[in-house]
Amino acid sequence: MSDRLSQFIYHLDYVYDGPALLFDLTIFKERLQRLRELGDRYNCQFLMPVKAFRHPLIYQITSEVLWGFDISNYNEYAGLPTPLTNKLVSLTDPAFDGYDLQLFLTKQNNFRIYIETLSQVKKLQSQQIDFGIRLNSSSLLTREDGEPLDSYSRFGISNLTELAKLAESASDRFVGFHIHHGLHENSLDTILTFARQAIALADQFQLPLPSIDLGGGLAEIGFSQLESLLIELRRLVRSHTVLIFEAGKMLFEDIGFAYGKVKSLQCDRRGWSVTLDLSKSCHLRWSQPQLIVPDSTSATQVPVSIYGATCNEGDRLGEFLVPLPNVKSSPYQEGDIVVFKNINCYSVSWNTSFNGIKPAEVKFF
Repeated sequence: MSDRLSQFIYHLDYVYDGPALLFDLTIFKERLQRLRELGDRYNCQFLMPVKAFRHPLIYQITSEVLWGFDISNYNEYAGLPTPLTNKLVSLTDPAFDGYDLQLFLTKQNNFRIYIETLSQVKKLQSQQIDFGIRLNSSSLLTREDGEPLDSYSRFGISNLTELAKLAESASDRFVGFHIHHGLHENSLDTILTFARQAIALADQFQLPLPSIDLGGGLAEIGFSQLESLLIELRRLVRSHTVLIFEAGKMLFEDIGFAYGKVKSLQCDRRGWSVTLDLSKSCHLRWSQPQLIVPDSTSATQVPVSIYGATCNEGDRLGEFLVPLPNVKSSPYQEGDIVVFKNINCYSVSWNTSFNGIKPAEVKFF
C-alpha cells in the first residue's frame, strides 16, 4: 500500500461518502514501468488482458506504457481508448465463428487472432488477417514417466497437422503460437517447456516463428524471478522471435481494497454479527476479502461474521477474529469504517446494484 493510499484510509472517518472499491495506482504504475524496462531489454512484449481490470482509466494508463492488450471479443475491444496507434491487440476468442475481423482495426492498432479449430481455419481463410495458432497447454506437458498430465485445458489444439497447413500456405500472415496455461501452477520450468515445444513444432512443420505468446500466470513467478526467466528464454529462443506475455494478476495483485460502514451489529452464541453497507453480492464478486483489523493492545479476540446489506442470506464477506478495542465490550460500533484488502480487480466488472443496494464507487489513488 502506497503512503498516499494509507493516509486516505487513515482519514476515512472524515471523508466517508459511501462504500467504495479502492485501487493503488502508485504500485500499478511502478509495475508497468518495470515490465516496460524488461520488455525493451529482452525483446519481449507485455500485454494487459482486458478482463483483468475493466476500467477506462486503467486502459489509458496501460496504453501509455505497455505494448497492447489481450482481448476475447469485440465488446472488450470497443472499450479500449482511441487511438491505439501501433499498439498490438491480440484476440483469443474460442467462440470465433467467422465474424468480420476488420472491426478490430478501427483504432489504428495492429491486430492478430489466434485460432484453435479446423472450423475456425475455414472461416478465417477469406479474411486477410494476421493469425497464430493456439496450442493446448496440457498436451505440451508430461509427467516424469512421459505420460500426459491428468489435468485438462479446454483451450487450444493438440494435433497441429491440419492447422499447420494453413500456416504454411499463408506464412506471411502467420505470427506464431499462443499457449494458455490457466489450469496449472506456473513455474520457470513450465514456461521454458512451452517455449521448447513451440520451437520444436515450428521446426517440425517448417513454420516461421515471429513470436511466441506464453500467456499469463506470471504472478506465480513474480517480479523477483521474472528477469531470470527472460534470460533463460533468450538463451533458448532465437533473438528475432518476440516473446509475448499477458500480465494480469502480476500487475494487479494486492492493489485492491474496499471499505464500508457498520450499519448494525449484534452478538449471539456464535459471536458477533456485523452488517455493512458494503456488499459481497453486489460489490465484491470474485474477491476473497481479508479484513484489516483495527489497532488494539487487547489480547482478547472475538469471532466476527461480516455481512452485506442485501436481504440475501449468502451476502457474507467472511468470518474473522477481531481484537476487542481497549475498554470496549464489542469489536465495532455503529458508524465505524471497516477496511478490507485482497480485493480482486475482477470485482470492478461485477460491481452492480441488487436488492436496492447501489453499486460501490470505484476510486483510485
